[in-house]
Amino acid sequence: MTGKLRPASEARRAFSSAVDAILSLAGGLAGAAALSVDPAEGTVRLGEPRFWIALAGIALGVSFCNHVVLTALGLASVGKLLTGTRLVRESDGARPGLLQMVRRWLWGFYWMLVIVPISVASMSDVNQEDMAGLRLVRR
Repeated sequence: MTGKLRPASEARRAFSSAVDAILSLAGGLAGAAALSVDPAEGTVRLGEPRFWIALAGIALGVSFCNHVVLTALGLASVGKLLTGTRLVRESDGARPGLLQMVRRWLWGFYWMLVIVPISVASMSDVNQEDMAGLRLVRR
């Protein structure tokens, strides 16, 4: 990474991740609710598998668009835009490649589903890591 790039603080990383997670879940909930409305009653049927499958699928789609597509277009995820951070390649500080962004997106799920719960359960202090040769830096 070039010397002029400043690494993002843990607070910026955490806030960015929280914003992106909330956006994905909210998008998934809104989409699933819209698809699960009972036309006769006008209510959302939360107990049906269709709702939960739609929630998971739409949340994943929103997350992918937010983390991969927006970054590929030269911007950043919504959380990164709000925290003034961006992704760069560790090797030269340039924009990341598409496959690198997809690998980092997939790593984020592993991190949230495996590392975070283990860290919380063991009360350890684990810092969020970068993956796929990419680094999060301040704009």
